[in-house]
Amino acid sequence: MRITTVLLILLCLVSPLVAQDASQVGTEITIELVNGDILTGTLVEITADTITIDHPFGGLITVDRSSVVPPEPPPPPEEAEEAEVAEAEVSAPWTGNINAALNGRTGNNEETNFRGEATTRRESDTNVDWASVVYQKNRSRDRDEGERHKRTTLDRAFWQARREWKLEDTKWRPFAYASWEDDEDKNYNYRLRVNLGGAYPWIDDKDADGASMERWIGRVGMAASKTFNGDDDGWAPEAALGMEYFRQITATTDLFFNTDVYPSLEGGNQGEWQSVTDLKVNIKADPESPWSFNSGIQHLYNSDPDDGDRSRDVFYYAGVGYVF
Repeated sequence: MRITTVLLILLCLVSPLVAQDASQVGTEITIELVNGDILTGTLVEITADTITIDHPFGGLITVDRSSVVPPEPPPPPEEAEEAEVAEAEVSAPWTGNINAALNGRTGNNEETNFRGEATTRRESDTNVDWASVVYQKNRSRDRDEGERHKRTTLDRAFWQARREWKLEDTKWRPFAYASWEDDEDKNYNYRLRVNLGGAYPWIDDKDADGASMERWIGRVGMAASKTFNGDDDGWAPEAALGMEYFRQITATTDLFFNTDVYPSLEGGNQGEWQSVTDLKVNIKADPESPWSFNSGIQHLYNSDPDDGDRSRDVFYYAGVGYVF
């Protein structure tokens, strides 16, 4: 009779194999036996040696507690919270590098050129964040009739930030972008540019750990720029076209290319356009080392430069960096 009852129970049960706490008489419990059988019913009696339940089909069933699989205790709240935080950090870590380059000369004339850059990127299941800041300063001292004249030939800072939102039903990603330029060599003090549009990843290959191995992303949108303390400080509407390419060439070498083009949409400036292009190469000392050698070129173009200015500025550099 007991064997028949157990077979009926096994045929009727579809609940998962879970052992629950059997400490309250009158409550419904599910227990798992060491032989793999599952019993579900109302707890009637519990002793140091036995558990008795009232099964809706089999009636009263008594089993030895030694034949019951004990439930696994839940982790302490502190450990559970730490595990959740660790999982979140692993799934969406910040990566990037900090680079610096310094060169100059001394003697009859003195010159010091400094360039610093910090770039960071984070990709999660829902968005991609990217930010960069570049600072450059060139100073010189010239000897003229026995006197030294100190002057600054370049003092420039350039901030950029972009976020892309991943969508479930399409590869297109809405994005928002903003940049801030501080350049004392222009006829204005500052330039602000904002950009909204869509990005499309033609290539987005990753390794087993989720790190980018190769990506090729196109962007299209609308932008607006505004200068401060210049000849024309109004907002200027622009179109925005961009492309980003990254390739992990070897375990120690990667290449990054990015270009953004801004054709003017202002009535009196049709046909004019500006662009910002970056090409960078980073070479790590070895795959496990955080230190790297980096070199690159930044090209700025303006089809309608200010009086006395050239249409393009080209900055090239080589230095050392720290990868994180």
